[in-house]
Amino acid sequence: MALQLSQHAEAAIQRHKAVQGKKLKEEMERLADEKKNSGHVPRKPMDELMAEAKSARASPTPKE
Repeated sequence: MALQLSQHAEAAIQRHKAVQGKKLKEEMERLADEKKNSGHVPRKPMDELMAEAKSARASPTPKE
């Protein structure tokens, strides 16, 4: 009897985890879609920013 109850509880826990995982996945997809549709501009990679900064520093700036 106790063995049947623990198996039933285990099955219920597995179903609950599956439902929670599905809800989490749907929420993540919804947020990704919102971000994509909101006109979000992706940031440049750090190495690209560093290269721009170095080239800007290397070029002489006009002195006034």
